[in-house]
Amino acid sequence: MPPTWRLAIYLSLAVFTFFYLTLTVTFFYIRRHKIDDFKYRPLRLNLLSAIATIMLCVMYCLRTAFYPNDYPCLLIHWPVHIGYCLWSSAIACRALSFVWTARFNLAKLQMNTVYRNNAYEGTVATLRDGKKRAIGGGKMYKLDASDKEEEPLILKRVRKWRHAATDKWLAERIIYPVVAFSIALGLIVQSFSPELGFKRIQTVCPTTAVSSVPITTVIVTFLIVVCPFLCYLLHDIRDAFGLKRELYIAMVCGAAACVGYFVLEEVVTAVREYFGSFMFSWIFFMIWHTISITTPLVRSFKKRETVELKPDASSKYRNFVAVLEDPDLFPLYKECVAACFCTELIVFLEEYQVLKSLVVQAGNSIHQPTPLSPATLKEKKSISFADIPRRAVEPAHSIVQTPCTVSITDTVPDLSKIPISQELYEEYMRFYYMFFDQDSELAINIHGPTLAEAKAIVGAGRFEITMFEKSRHEVFELLYWNTYDVFLRMFGDEITEIKPQSKVFKTLDRWGIVKKNGARSYIV
Repeated sequence: MPPTWRLAIYLSLAVFTFFYLTLTVTFFYIRRHKIDDFKYRPLRLNLLSAIATIMLCVMYCLRTAFYPNDYPCLLIHWPVHIGYCLWSSAIACRALSFVWTARFNLAKLQMNTVYRNNAYEGTVATLRDGKKRAIGGGKMYKLDASDKEEEPLILKRVRKWRHAATDKWLAERIIYPVVAFSIALGLIVQSFSPELGFKRIQTVCPTTAVSSVPITTVIVTFLIVVCPFLCYLLHDIRDAFGLKRELYIAMVCGAAACVGYFVLEEVVTAVREYFGSFMFSWIFFMIWHTISITTPLVRSFKKRETVELKPDASSKYRNFVAVLEDPDLFPLYKECVAACFCTELIVFLEEYQVLKSLVVQAGNSIHQPTPLSPATLKEKKSISFADIPRRAVEPAHSIVQTPCTVSITDTVPDLSKIPISQELYEEYMRFYYMFFDQDSELAINIHGPTLAEAKAIVGAGRFEITMFEKSRHEVFELLYWNTYDVFLRMFGDEITEIKPQSKVFKTLDRWGIVKKNGARSYIV
């Protein structure tokens, strides 16, 4: 019979573990739409990994409470087989889904070159079906998949696996079969292991028993084969939500849990009387659950207002505008936006520059367009954040003399005198379907009234040169509130190296986001 103190402590810990894990998962599900990065946390995969964590952690506490010979081996056998396989497969699927999301957002940076055939050489933009179609009585142009031969190779490859990145597909094709395999493996092992029989319940469960070899092999295979492969897929990805770091922590915790168990079980045996061999595993799984479930849940209760880094918001916004206008900082900012998974917003600004250039061209303005710069990303079979060029001139700054922060209205003196050419009309319609069609992969998430106004103009068959100005303003707001603070934290060092005398650097210096004595100092 185990000591009373150990029974009391570890049974209480088992109850606490069950309620803590269950309640946090329940509230995570209830408040999922309040979590900022929820759409990058596949719900099904999170719930399955949480179920596995509950199963394992409660078993760890009960086994330790009744250690050494009062806890049935059968109640260790099944939680280990099902729990470890379920948890490992759920983490692997989360990593695969995250990798696809990151790659697809990078591939979107090429999409602004997909639908344009040398627009600056006077060539009419490629149309989706090569003909006009009626929408609400008006004749509109719409891009279609007939241009797929012209798409960048990486975009084709990433889109091909879109269906395989959903949590439903991953659960049905990977997790459920793995769990079925673990159940079958458990039944086979149980049928050949006397200590796991139902007739005579055994409580002596040595780790060197033959029954533990199959599941140990599965766990070791995951740690030395699957985890390094997942790390290889994740290593060159940057994200602003800490999801990559979270997945790394998951793999480290899984490995540490297994190593800690075997160390306590076979090496430091004297400690088991006070600190069970499974308790290292309990600690690491609880850390993982707190990071992946509890932390996002707690953040969802905080006010969703952006925290100001200084009292004068207008000055901060002017610094944001300065970043967009700076040819050296803009490439860094594009990398940040890609890390925030809102690439469509930066592509919107670059495509807006295309419209501005054509309007200037049509109005014979003094701002003459320059030849289109090479594509932002060279076509490759794979893509990474390192492929985002950090050169001095970006397309958004080279198309016209005015930067993307200057509107068409402020660039062209008298818009009423601009002749509406077929090319200009087609380019506007291409822009509309690229960013306002909800079926588009580059659809932007703007306020309903602004979206409805643009749809009404197109539906009525009207054409207004200023029809996208409100949308442009909202895109600036979305970028400012959702990415600018992240940009300052991600690239504080690079800003100090590239622009040591800039306003942005001076702001960073006042805020403390600068390199000091070889280390970065943060106050946010």
